[in-house]
Amino acid sequence: MAEIEGLSGGSTADIKRVIEEFDFLPMETVSCDDNSTEIKYAEFQYNIIYNSTEQSFKVHRLNSSYEPYESFDIAPNEVKNFSQSVGGLFQVDMNGACYKRFKVIPNGYLLIG
Repeated sequence: MAEIEGLSGGSTADIKRVIEEFDFLPMETVSCDDNSTEIKYAEFQYNIIYNSTEQSFKVHRLNSSYEPYESFDIAPNEVKNFSQSVGGLFQVDMNGACYKRFKVIPNGYLLIG
């Protein structure tokens, strides 16, 4: 994870290639309007999150009521490792509103772009 996190600021293609070399897969996208997706927590893992845009985002872990319970900021072109259970949801906010949601899969990564 530290090796991947050290790629911050690199090209999107290089970071995606390295992540896929470690057999990580993209997380499943869930609509911001969908509060019916079953949140079924399984094993806890560290997740690779990469912001390939030129703006900062706030990322939240969501509880079973779709409310944020832990958050962090991710800067442009930054790679972070953040833990979440398989089956849980991340929500990415832009300008204070939901931009995208992602369901965590085993060995999943999140590419914000």
